[in-house]
Amino acid sequence: MTNHPSRVTVQVFVRPALCLDPVDTRLATLRSLEEDGVIDALLIRAWPEVLPLSAQSVYGEFLDAYERFADWADGHGLSIHPPFVVRTTTSTFTGETKTLLRTPVMCLAVYRDETLVGVYPHSTGESHRNVAEAISLLETGEFAGRPRCSSPATADTDACPECGGSLVNVQGIVVCHD
Repeated sequence: MTNHPSRVTVQVFVRPALCLDPVDTRLATLRSLEEDGVIDALLIRAWPEVLPLSAQSVYGEFLDAYERFADWADGHGLSIHPPFVVRTTTSTFTGETKTLLRTPVMCLAVYRDETLVGVYPHSTGESHRNVAEAISLLETGEFAGRPRCSSPATADTDACPECGGSLVNVQGIVVCHD
């Protein structure tokens, strides 16, 4: 097996009118993580507060991201609703009905190589995980390209139960380098 670190890409979507603290501070922290090599690529995009959910929308990039995030959440038993809110409105003037998507102030997506491995904020139904928590996970190496093995390791072994690779204890989480 060839050992090569995974490439970590962080994609951030923000509403530009709200780039004040704490959003601005979080962006500065992410830029610092990129400069330090913790993040290989940082992509920051401004998105609107509300956008129409329609095939003719000029916001295709954002709608694709929303669908990708919703699919990721569904596949992991999580939800991105809220902070993403979908609602239908009818104009009292024209009678036209539109389905609109309200975006969060800040949304962070983490990719390991080409695979989406995290979307923040999200919820488990009872608890919520926010962007600040995602940044903390990045700072501690949770997304550093060394995924945890699916087989639990025990404290009395120095080898990964799946591949035999060496294990490292990172803040109480046993991580396999392979």
